[in-house]
Amino acid sequence: MNKSLSTFLKVLVSALLIYILFRRIDFAEVISSWKNIMPMTIAAVIALYFFAILVNCFKWKLFLPEQGFGRLFQFTFIDIFYGMALPGQISGEVAKAFRLGKRTGNMKKVAVSIWMDKITGLIGLVFVALIGISFSERLFPPSLYIIITLLLALGIASIYIFDFPAVSGFLNRRMTWVPLKSILSSLEEFKKSHTVVFLNILLGALYQLFSVLITMTLARTFGIHISIVDWFWIFGFVSVLQFLPISIAGLGVREVSFVGILALFSVSSAVALSLSLSIFAVQLLFAFIGFLVESHYNLSHN
Repeated sequence: MNKSLSTFLKVLVSALLIYILFRRIDFAEVISSWKNIMPMTIAAVIALYFFAILVNCFKWKLFLPEQGFGRLFQFTFIDIFYGMALPGQISGEVAKAFRLGKRTGNMKKVAVSIWMDKITGLIGLVFVALIGISFSERLFPPSLYIIITLLLALGIASIYIFDFPAVSGFLNRRMTWVPLKSILSSLEEFKKSHTVVFLNILLGALYQLFSVLITMTLARTFGIHISIVDWFWIFGFVSVLQFLPISIAGLGVREVSFVGILALFSVSSAVALSLSLSIFAVQLLFAFIGFLVESHYNLSHN
């Protein structure tokens, strides 16, 4: 599909979903809900978001120990900015790979480290969602447990698929493109330490836990009292739906997801929408910080 057409369709989907929601929900009620947000709540959310970013940086550094933590911290903010500013769900990662790869002169290793970081992060997300549905008091269809377990197994298998003799043998016989061989060589280097991979998955789950705490902190401001176990699966479901490449920065999809899922807990549509837009506002704040970091990066390298 033409890139411009794809971008237009994503903008259209986001706009239509937001339009439908505002047709059904009184925006005055949404604004009224925001009046309950206290300065201490905003400070707590910002602090939790910074801690989440620190966890994510440490997680990435396990794959790139030769890089300084400050540099990875800088490029994580650049990732946040491009993830919000550009269409597509992996735009931030692509920009981060290009920027840091160009800076270090090892584009392939940086790109593979970002891919491994992304995969282990998704595994952590699915693991948190699995804990949520396993310990929730709500009843879920057995098929959902099977799907989530398969997703978890698929994520782990995607890391080690090249370790299977049949796969590696096939690639060695058929693969003649040298850059691809170099990429797979970098991938093997990252997997030499199973401990690093395991720690990355745990840190991915910890990052998701911070994200859940951010959501819970904002939710309590709006009078939404749901157990942390239920937030595990709610946040997991919403995150997976956001990851679908059908909208801009998940806008619209996230809002519809929160309104639909929180209705199961008797939360009004207006309050659910207030929560979702508040989360989006926090993301915009950190995207703006990412913009400032990117601007400084450009100025310092001209």
